[in-house]
Amino acid sequence: DPQWEVVLDVDELGRKEGESWVYKGSTILDLIDNKEDHLCLLKLSRGGADAVVIREFNLKTLEFVSVDPFLLPECKSRVSYKSINTLLIGTDLKDGTSMTDSGYPRVVREWQRGTPLDAKNTKLVFEGEASDVAVSGYMSRHREFIYEIRRRSITFYTSKSSIALPSSASKGEVEWHELKLPLGAEFDQFCDQLLVTLRSDWEVKPGLTFSKGSLLAVPIVDFVQNDVNASFVQLFAPTETCSLESHTITKDYVILQLLDTVKSRYVFWNYSTSSLEWLFVGQEQEAVIRGGYISAVDEHESNLYWLTTNSFVQPSTLLLGNAESGPAGIASAKLLKSLPPQFDAKDLVEKQFMATSEDGTLIPYFLISHKDLEFNGENPTLLYGYGGFEISMTPVYSGIIGSCWLNTKNHCYVMANIRGG
Repeated sequence: DPQWEVVLDVDELGRKEGESWVYKGSTILDLIDNKEDHLCLLKLSRGGADAVVIREFNLKTLEFVSVDPFLLPECKSRVSYKSINTLLIGTDLKDGTSMTDSGYPRVVREWQRGTPLDAKNTKLVFEGEASDVAVSGYMSRHREFIYEIRRRSITFYTSKSSIALPSSASKGEVEWHELKLPLGAEFDQFCDQLLVTLRSDWEVKPGLTFSKGSLLAVPIVDFVQNDVNASFVQLFAPTETCSLESHTITKDYVILQLLDTVKSRYVFWNYSTSSLEWLFVGQEQEAVIRGGYISAVDEHESNLYWLTTNSFVQPSTLLLGNAESGPAGIASAKLLKSLPPQFDAKDLVEKQFMATSEDGTLIPYFLISHKDLEFNGENPTLLYGYGGFEISMTPVYSGIIGSCWLNTKNHCYVMANIRGG
């Protein structure tokens, strides 16, 4: 039974300050030469609103910073540490030009610790258009590789980004380079590589096309210098029944979470910085009926990961796994904590079937029922279905359905994965 440390009791903080604080995440001071400072920017919203108050917090003393802290008033702000004493910020400075028409930051500024937060005392470094959804600037790091990135979100699904690399002409200076990716592509960093997720087909050059839904890896410097002639590695290619739900990085591995006919399957890739090669480690032999996700314990220093998982009959469970064990490590991950069961599931089973639509399309659905259910067409069935916004319905543990419906032997619960999700 692990010993958990309370970093900040948000409910207690709200009671003390007379606010209905809701925790909305944090931005860590995550630069190599500043590990000892244990600083982060906590995002707190009033009652769960989109706008947040940002306050600097010390993870070592477990207190808010009291001497020259970074503090941003309520706004839909974007923040990132550039150094211990410098923030990259996008926030409303009440000058009429700081925000887009959508109400998000339009400009990026550098803000020095101990100086006023206004247009006069912050340095403008990047700006977009008022018609953009949002503009941001941030530092991206994995292991010893750190990059400054600027992004214009032109629409909700399209963006343009640029990256700073050391200048070839002036020592100590940087040059900005556009990342010539499709407008709808999403990207993040792994070591010196870009991981690119495609939302549309991409014809890189004649004879080289990657399909939408693919995950690509490409060296950052190679891509900036050689564009379409850079060395791409396709880490995932979708099929009619298999898509990429998400991916997670550890120190040396990329873990893909696939939806294989709406069932979960994990895939492991290893990247060697010595040979500069991607190695396919393997994947789970069978896709599994489960929900959940993986997150790294410390993606810079460790290959350990947190695995949170559940099913229709298993409550949310937290486990600790090691990417070095590959796909076999999923089954052998160490149980750390589980929510208590809310109904007796020992005689319940969860299965998947296919229904055939009028046009011949196969529609998957999950059936949860008693293990001895007689398939006679007369069993009372609670049917739920959803399809929209590319949101797939994965297994959810429901105490209400389990205790109030599935407690009767011939009752069934069906979740249908209708089109659109």
